Amino acid sequence: MKNIDGLLNYSRENNEITKKSLKMALIKLLKNYDFEEISVSKLCNVAGVSRMSFYRNYKICNDILRDIAMDFNNDIVKNFGSPFKGNVSLDWYLNTFKKIYLNKEDHHIFVQKKFQEEWMNVVTNLASIDNFNSNDIYYKTLIWCGGFENIVTNWIRNGMQDKIEVISNYCLKFLPNMSDK
Repeated sequence: MKNIDGLLNYSRENNEITKKSLKMALIKLLKNYDFEEISVSKLCNVAGVSRMSFYRNYKICNDILRDIAMDFNNDIVKNFGSPFKGNVSLDWYLNTFKKIYLNKEDHHIFVQKKFQEEWMNVVTNLASIDNFNSNDIYYKTLIWCGGFENIVTNWIRNGMQDKIEVISNYCLKFLPNMSDK
């Protein structure tokens, strides 16, 4: 049994390394190519993994985008809390926008390459995990997700010219407080 556990751990570690390599390769390729121009073969070549390794972890390249979005959202939730589980304070917005700013090169690539649709799907799906007690809460959640995604996308597209404090205060002022569910 001990050998099987070791083999399973080794396999999981290899899959995580493969996934990380593919994510990094996709980000690298997006600097020079439109998403539609990136084939599985090109992606595997840059990542240094086999096509078999790709298909062991993903069905299509969009799955990698979804993973990147999930990683970003999970990192935000882990470090600052979920906007759907607690009070979205000025600190939450400040910290989230600082995190986005620190990774501005990657976020700029994604926004230019139409990644925001995939990110929006991930955020909305995460919010939808909650059991909604009413249509009011459901629509309030959709409004927050759409508003926040649009603010982030446009902030990035405009070269992040608005200061983090300014954009965070706008979010606090105009987006619904999700703790009022």
